[in-house]
Amino acid sequence: MTSGVITIDGSLGEGGGQALRTATGLAALLRKPVRVDNIRAGRPRPGLARQHLVGVKALCRLTGGHAEGLSLGSTSISFHPGPGLKTRLEVDVGTAGSVTLVIQGLILALARTESRVRMALRGGTDVPWSPPFNYFNHVLSPQLATLGFQVSSRLIRPGFYPKGGGEIEVSFRAPEDIEPLQAALSPGKLDVRAHVLATEDLKKARVAERLVRGVRSIFPQVTARKEYLPGASTGCSLVVSASGTRTVLGADALGEKGVRAEEIGQRAARQLAESLKAGCTVDEWSADQLLPFLALAGAPSTFLAPRLTGHAKTSMEVIERFLSVRFEVLQTGNVTRVTCHPGN
Repeated sequence: MTSGVITIDGSLGEGGGQALRTATGLAALLRKPVRVDNIRAGRPRPGLARQHLVGVKALCRLTGGHAEGLSLGSTSISFHPGPGLKTRLEVDVGTAGSVTLVIQGLILALARTESRVRMALRGGTDVPWSPPFNYFNHVLSPQLATLGFQVSSRLIRPGFYPKGGGEIEVSFRAPEDIEPLQAALSPGKLDVRAHVLATEDLKKARVAERLVRGVRSIFPQVTARKEYLPGASTGCSLVVSASGTRTVLGADALGEKGVRAEEIGQRAARQLAESLKAGCTVDEWSADQLLPFLALAGAPSTFLAPRLTGHAKTSMEVIERFLSVRFEVLQTGNVTRVTCHPGN
Protein backbone atom coordinates (compact mmCIF):
# COMPACT_ATOMS: atom_id res chain seq x y z
CA MET A 1 0.00 0.00 0.00
CA THR A 2 1.03 3.61 -0.53
CA SER A 3 0.18 6.76 1.37
CA GLY A 4 -1.05 8.45 -1.79
CA VAL A 5 -3.83 7.74 -4.25
CA ILE A 6 -4.06 4.14 -5.44
CA THR A 7 -4.70 3.92 -9.18
CA ILE A 8 -6.68 1.01 -10.59
CA ASP A 9 -7.10 0.14 -14.25
CA GLY A 10 -10.80 -0.65 -14.63
CA SER A 11 -10.11 -2.73 -17.75
CA LEU A 12 -8.49 -5.43 -15.59
CA GLY A 13 -9.78 -8.96 -16.07
CA GLU A 14 -13.25 -9.04 -17.57
CA GLY A 15 -13.31 -5.25 -17.83
CA GLY A 16 -16.66 -4.88 -16.05
CA GLY A 17 -17.85 -3.27 -12.86
CA GLN A 18 -16.06 -5.69 -10.51
CA ALA A 19 -12.83 -3.68 -10.44
CA LEU A 20 -14.77 -0.55 -9.49
CA ARG A 21 -16.81 -2.26 -6.75
CA THR A 22 -13.81 -3.96 -5.16
CA ALA A 23 -11.56 -0.90 -5.41
CA THR A 24 -14.02 1.58 -3.94
CA GLY A 25 -15.18 -0.86 -1.25
CA LEU A 26 -11.59 -1.49 -0.10
CA ALA A 27 -10.77 2.21 -0.36
CA ALA A 28 -13.68 3.01 1.97
CA LEU A 29 -12.65 0.25 4.38
CA LEU A 30 -8.97 1.24 4.52
CA ARG A 31 -9.58 5.01 4.25
CA LYS A 32 -7.36 5.12 1.17
CA PRO A 33 -8.16 7.43 -1.77
CA VAL A 34 -8.44 5.63 -5.10
CA ARG A 35 -8.65 6.57 -8.77
CA VAL A 36 -10.26 4.13 -11.19
CA ASP A 37 -9.65 4.63 -14.92
CA ASN A 38 -11.00 2.79 -17.98
CA ILE A 39 -14.17 1.90 -16.08
CA ARG A 40 -16.05 -1.01 -17.69
CA ALA A 41 -13.79 -0.82 -20.74
CA GLY A 42 -14.75 -4.35 -21.72
CA ARG A 43 -18.49 -3.64 -21.95
CA PRO A 44 -20.48 -2.57 -25.05
CA ARG A 45 -21.32 0.67 -23.24
CA PRO A 46 -18.20 1.59 -21.22
CA GLY A 47 -18.27 3.88 -18.22
CA LEU A 48 -20.51 4.22 -15.20
CA ALA A 49 -23.98 2.76 -15.47
CA ARG A 50 -26.67 3.83 -13.03
CA GLN A 51 -25.96 1.17 -10.40
CA HIS A 52 -22.20 1.91 -10.40
CA LEU A 53 -22.83 5.63 -10.05
CA VAL A 54 -25.24 5.05 -7.17
CA GLY A 55 -22.83 2.61 -5.52
CA VAL A 56 -20.00 5.15 -5.33
CA LYS A 57 -22.36 7.88 -4.13
CA ALA A 58 -23.59 5.52 -1.41
CA LEU A 59 -20.01 4.93 -0.24
CA CYS A 60 -19.50 8.71 -0.11
CA ARG A 61 -22.57 9.07 2.11
CA LEU A 62 -21.64 6.04 4.21
CA THR A 63 -18.17 7.40 5.04
CA GLY A 64 -18.70 11.14 4.67
CA GLY A 65 -16.34 11.17 1.69
CA HIS A 66 -16.45 12.70 -1.76
CA ALA A 67 -15.73 11.75 -5.36
CA GLU A 68 -14.94 13.38 -8.68
CA GLY A 69 -16.09 12.26 -12.11
CA LEU A 70 -19.46 10.91 -10.99
CA SER A 71 -21.70 11.06 -14.04
CA LEU A 72 -23.36 8.46 -16.22
CA GLY A 73 -20.89 7.14 -18.78
CA SER A 74 -17.83 8.50 -16.98
CA THR A 75 -14.79 6.27 -17.51
CA SER A 76 -12.65 7.72 -14.70
CA ILE A 77 -13.46 8.60 -11.09
CA SER A 78 -11.57 9.54 -7.95
CA PHE A 79 -12.98 8.47 -4.60
CA HIS A 80 -11.84 9.96 -1.30
CA PRO A 81 -13.44 8.16 1.65
CA GLY A 82 -14.27 10.17 4.72
CA PRO A 83 -13.31 9.39 8.33
CA GLY A 84 -16.83 8.57 9.56
CA LEU A 85 -19.28 5.73 9.17
CA LYS A 86 -23.06 5.94 9.22
CA THR A 87 -25.05 3.19 10.90
CA ARG A 88 -28.16 3.77 8.77
CA LEU A 89 -28.26 4.25 5.03
CA GLU A 90 -30.92 4.44 2.32
CA VAL A 91 -29.98 3.85 -1.31
CA ASP A 92 -32.25 4.24 -4.33
CA VAL A 93 -30.82 3.02 -7.63
CA GLY A 94 -33.85 4.55 -9.36
CA THR A 95 -34.00 1.91 -12.11
CA ALA A 96 -33.74 -1.88 -12.36
CA GLY A 97 -30.03 -1.54 -11.54
CA SER A 98 -28.94 -4.32 -9.21
CA VAL A 99 -29.20 -3.63 -5.48
CA THR A 100 -27.20 -6.79 -4.72
CA LEU A 101 -24.24 -5.44 -6.69
CA VAL A 102 -24.47 -2.11 -4.86
CA ILE A 103 -24.49 -3.94 -1.54
CA GLN A 104 -21.22 -5.72 -2.42
CA GLY A 105 -19.21 -2.52 -2.14
CA LEU A 106 -21.09 -1.36 0.96
CA ILE A 107 -20.56 -4.51 3.06
CA LEU A 108 -16.89 -4.60 2.07
CA ALA A 109 -16.55 -1.04 3.38
CA LEU A 110 -18.09 -2.27 6.66
CA ALA A 111 -15.86 -5.33 7.09
CA ARG A 112 -14.12 -3.92 10.18
CA THR A 113 -16.77 -1.72 11.75
CA GLU A 114 -17.78 -2.48 15.33
CA SER A 115 -21.33 -1.20 14.92
CA ARG A 116 -24.38 -2.83 13.39
CA VAL A 117 -25.32 -1.02 10.19
CA ARG A 118 -28.82 -1.10 8.70
CA MET A 119 -29.45 -0.34 5.06
CA ALA A 120 -32.51 -0.03 2.84
CA LEU A 121 -31.93 -0.41 -0.90
CA ARG A 122 -34.40 0.14 -3.73
CA GLY A 123 -34.03 -0.94 -7.37
CA GLY A 124 -33.60 -4.28 -9.11
CA THR A 125 -33.58 -7.24 -6.73
CA ASP A 126 -33.58 -10.00 -9.39
CA VAL A 127 -32.11 -8.80 -12.66
CA PRO A 128 -29.73 -10.19 -15.31
CA TRP A 129 -25.96 -10.29 -14.73
CA SER A 130 -26.22 -9.99 -10.95
CA PRO A 131 -26.96 -12.19 -7.93
CA PRO A 132 -30.70 -12.50 -7.20
CA PHE A 133 -31.86 -11.46 -3.74
CA ASN A 134 -32.29 -15.08 -2.62
CA TYR A 135 -28.70 -15.82 -3.61
CA PHE A 136 -27.49 -13.00 -1.38
CA ASN A 137 -29.82 -14.12 1.40
CA HIS A 138 -29.36 -17.90 1.26
CA VAL A 139 -25.88 -18.41 -0.18
CA LEU A 140 -23.56 -15.44 0.31
CA SER A 141 -24.89 -14.41 3.74
CA PRO A 142 -24.43 -17.91 5.27
CA GLN A 143 -20.93 -18.03 3.76
CA LEU A 144 -20.10 -14.71 5.42
CA ALA A 145 -21.55 -16.08 8.66
CA THR A 146 -18.88 -18.81 8.67
CA LEU A 147 -16.30 -15.99 8.68
CA GLY A 148 -17.97 -14.40 11.70
CA PHE A 149 -20.21 -11.78 10.07
CA GLN A 150 -23.81 -11.24 11.10
CA VAL A 151 -25.93 -10.64 8.02
CA SER A 152 -29.70 -10.62 7.83
CA SER A 153 -31.87 -9.35 5.01
CA ARG A 154 -35.53 -9.01 4.15
CA LEU A 155 -37.27 -8.66 0.83
CA ILE A 156 -40.00 -6.02 0.96
CA ARG A 157 -40.83 -5.91 -2.76
CA PRO A 158 -39.30 -7.76 -5.71
CA GLY A 159 -37.80 -5.74 -8.52
CA PHE A 160 -37.52 -7.39 -11.94
CA TYR A 161 -36.31 -5.93 -15.23
CA PRO A 162 -37.16 -3.48 -16.76
CA LYS A 163 -38.96 -1.37 -14.14
CA GLY A 164 -37.25 -2.55 -10.97
CA GLY A 165 -39.09 -0.95 -8.07
CA GLY A 166 -37.92 -3.57 -5.58
CA GLU A 167 -36.75 -2.98 -2.03
CA ILE A 168 -34.65 -4.91 0.45
CA GLU A 169 -33.46 -4.25 3.98
CA VAL A 170 -30.06 -5.46 5.17
CA SER A 171 -28.53 -5.58 8.65
CA PHE A 172 -24.76 -6.10 8.78
CA ARG A 173 -22.27 -6.45 11.61
CA ALA A 174 -18.60 -7.38 11.35
CA PRO A 175 -16.76 -9.67 13.80
CA GLU A 176 -13.84 -8.55 15.94
CA ASP A 177 -11.66 -10.96 13.97
CA ILE A 178 -12.53 -12.42 10.59
CA GLU A 179 -12.29 -16.21 10.59
CA PRO A 180 -10.51 -17.95 7.70
CA LEU A 181 -12.53 -20.15 5.38
CA GLN A 182 -11.65 -23.84 5.49
CA ALA A 183 -14.75 -25.02 3.70
CA ALA A 184 -15.80 -28.63 3.68
CA LEU A 185 -18.79 -30.56 2.43
CA SER A 186 -20.24 -33.83 3.68
CA PRO A 187 -22.06 -35.15 0.58
CA GLY A 188 -24.21 -37.54 2.62
CA LYS A 189 -25.55 -34.72 4.78
CA LEU A 190 -26.36 -32.05 2.25
CA ASP A 191 -29.41 -29.85 2.80
CA VAL A 192 -30.66 -28.88 -0.67
CA ARG A 193 -33.25 -26.12 -0.92
CA ALA A 194 -35.01 -24.26 -3.71
CA HIS A 195 -35.98 -20.61 -3.20
CA VAL A 196 -38.45 -19.36 -5.79
CA LEU A 197 -39.72 -15.83 -6.25
CA ALA A 198 -42.36 -14.91 -8.84
CA THR A 199 -44.73 -12.01 -9.44
CA GLU A 200 -48.41 -12.56 -8.72
CA ASP A 201 -49.42 -12.44 -12.37
CA LEU A 202 -47.55 -15.74 -12.88
CA LYS A 203 -49.48 -17.58 -10.20
CA LYS A 204 -52.24 -18.80 -12.50
CA ALA A 205 -49.64 -20.44 -14.75
CA ARG A 206 -48.06 -22.06 -11.64
CA VAL A 207 -44.63 -20.86 -12.71
CA ALA A 208 -43.07 -21.25 -9.25
CA GLU A 209 -44.34 -24.81 -8.93
CA ARG A 210 -43.00 -25.67 -12.38
CA LEU A 211 -39.57 -24.24 -11.56
CA VAL A 212 -39.47 -26.51 -8.51
CA ARG A 213 -40.56 -29.45 -10.66
CA GLY A 214 -37.49 -28.90 -12.81
CA VAL A 215 -35.24 -28.84 -9.74
CA ARG A 216 -36.83 -32.07 -8.44
CA SER A 217 -35.89 -33.85 -11.64
CA ILE A 218 -32.28 -33.50 -10.40
CA PHE A 219 -32.79 -33.29 -6.61
CA PRO A 220 -35.95 -35.30 -5.81
CA GLN A 221 -35.83 -34.55 -2.06
CA VAL A 222 -35.32 -30.78 -2.37
CA THR A 223 -37.11 -28.58 0.15
CA ALA A 224 -38.84 -25.73 -1.68
CA ARG A 225 -40.09 -22.30 -0.65
CA LYS A 226 -42.27 -20.47 -3.17
CA GLU A 227 -43.36 -16.83 -2.99
CA TYR A 228 -45.74 -14.94 -5.27
CA LEU A 229 -45.52 -11.19 -4.69
CA PRO A 230 -46.69 -8.07 -6.54
CA GLY A 231 -44.07 -6.44 -8.72
CA ALA A 232 -43.75 -3.51 -11.13
CA SER A 233 -42.50 -5.86 -13.86
CA THR A 234 -43.34 -9.50 -14.48
CA GLY A 235 -40.60 -11.92 -13.55
CA CYS A 236 -39.43 -14.97 -11.64
CA SER A 237 -36.18 -16.19 -10.16
CA LEU A 238 -34.83 -19.41 -8.72
CA VAL A 239 -31.94 -20.10 -6.35
CA VAL A 240 -30.93 -23.65 -5.50
CA SER A 241 -28.62 -24.02 -2.50
CA ALA A 242 -26.78 -26.93 -0.89
CA SER A 243 -25.57 -26.51 2.69
CA GLY A 244 -22.72 -28.60 4.05
CA THR A 245 -20.12 -28.24 6.78
CA ARG A 246 -19.06 -24.59 7.01
CA THR A 247 -20.14 -23.71 3.51
CA VAL A 248 -23.04 -23.24 1.10
CA LEU A 249 -23.04 -23.65 -2.67
CA GLY A 250 -25.64 -22.14 -4.92
CA ALA A 251 -26.89 -21.78 -8.48
CA ASP A 252 -29.51 -19.39 -9.82
CA ALA A 253 -31.61 -18.63 -12.86
CA LEU A 254 -34.11 -16.03 -14.04
CA GLY A 255 -37.24 -16.71 -16.03
CA GLU A 256 -36.90 -16.33 -19.80
CA LYS A 257 -39.57 -15.70 -22.39
CA GLY A 258 -40.07 -18.73 -24.59
CA VAL A 259 -38.28 -21.09 -22.17
CA ARG A 260 -40.31 -23.52 -20.08
CA ALA A 261 -40.06 -23.02 -16.33
CA GLU A 262 -39.25 -26.72 -15.87
CA GLU A 263 -36.24 -26.33 -18.16
CA ILE A 264 -34.97 -23.30 -16.23
CA GLY A 265 -35.31 -25.14 -12.92
CA GLN A 266 -33.50 -28.16 -14.29
CA ARG A 267 -30.72 -25.97 -15.68
CA ALA A 268 -29.95 -24.36 -12.31
CA ALA A 269 -30.16 -27.68 -10.46
CA ARG A 270 -27.85 -29.37 -12.94
CA GLN A 271 -25.25 -26.64 -12.50
CA LEU A 272 -25.31 -27.13 -8.73
CA ALA A 273 -25.18 -30.91 -9.08
CA GLU A 274 -22.08 -30.67 -11.27
CA SER A 275 -20.29 -28.53 -8.67
CA LEU A 276 -21.18 -30.99 -5.93
CA LYS A 277 -20.08 -33.98 -7.99
CA ALA A 278 -16.70 -32.34 -8.59
CA GLY A 279 -16.21 -31.88 -4.84
CA CYS A 280 -16.34 -28.08 -4.90
CA THR A 281 -16.78 -26.22 -1.62
CA VAL A 282 -17.65 -22.80 -3.11
CA ASP A 283 -19.60 -22.12 -6.30
CA GLU A 284 -18.00 -20.06 -9.03
CA TRP A 285 -20.30 -17.07 -8.51
CA SER A 286 -19.55 -16.45 -4.83
CA ALA A 287 -15.75 -16.77 -5.11
CA ASP A 288 -15.18 -13.18 -6.23
CA GLN A 289 -17.50 -11.87 -3.50
CA LEU A 290 -15.69 -13.81 -0.77
CA LEU A 291 -12.10 -13.06 -1.80
CA PRO A 292 -11.81 -9.55 -0.26
CA PHE A 293 -13.08 -10.82 3.10
CA LEU A 294 -10.68 -13.78 3.03
CA ALA A 295 -7.83 -11.34 2.37
CA LEU A 296 -8.77 -9.59 5.64
CA ALA A 297 -8.86 -12.78 7.72
CA GLY A 298 -6.27 -13.63 10.35
CA ALA A 299 -5.10 -16.87 8.71
CA PRO A 300 -5.01 -18.54 5.29
CA SER A 301 -8.25 -19.68 3.66
CA THR A 302 -8.78 -22.44 1.11
CA PHE A 303 -11.70 -23.37 -1.11
CA LEU A 304 -12.44 -25.46 -4.19
CA ALA A 305 -14.43 -23.90 -7.03
CA PRO A 306 -15.51 -25.19 -10.46
CA ARG A 307 -13.47 -22.43 -12.09
CA LEU A 308 -12.30 -18.89 -11.52
CA THR A 309 -14.54 -16.40 -13.27
CA GLY A 310 -13.26 -13.20 -14.80
CA HIS A 311 -14.80 -11.39 -11.83
CA ALA A 312 -12.73 -13.48 -9.39
CA LYS A 313 -9.49 -12.87 -11.29
CA THR A 314 -10.27 -9.15 -11.36
CA SER A 315 -10.92 -9.14 -7.61
CA MET A 316 -7.56 -10.77 -6.94
CA GLU A 317 -5.67 -8.17 -8.96
CA VAL A 318 -7.44 -5.27 -7.26
CA ILE A 319 -7.08 -6.72 -3.75
CA GLU A 320 -3.32 -7.11 -4.26
CA ARG A 321 -3.09 -3.36 -4.91
CA PHE A 322 -4.57 -2.58 -1.49
CA LEU A 323 -3.43 -5.39 0.81
CA SER A 324 -0.36 -7.50 1.47
CA VAL A 325 -1.89 -10.75 0.30
CA ARG A 326 -0.92 -13.68 -1.90
CA PHE A 327 -3.33 -15.86 -3.87
CA GLU A 328 -2.35 -19.39 -4.80
CA VAL A 329 -4.38 -20.95 -7.62
CA LEU A 330 -4.06 -24.60 -8.63
CA GLN A 331 -6.14 -26.12 -11.42
CA THR A 332 -6.74 -29.85 -11.05
CA GLY A 333 -9.03 -31.36 -13.65
CA ASN A 334 -12.36 -29.54 -13.48
CA VAL A 335 -11.74 -28.06 -10.02
CA THR A 336 -9.78 -24.95 -9.05
CA ARG A 337 -8.14 -24.85 -5.62
CA VAL A 338 -7.69 -21.30 -4.28
CA THR A 339 -5.67 -20.46 -1.19
CA CYS A 340 -5.56 -16.92 0.15
CA HIS A 341 -2.49 -16.03 2.24
CA PRO A 342 -3.15 -12.74 4.10
CA GLY A 343 -0.10 -10.71 4.97
CA ASN A 344 -1.19 -9.96 8.55
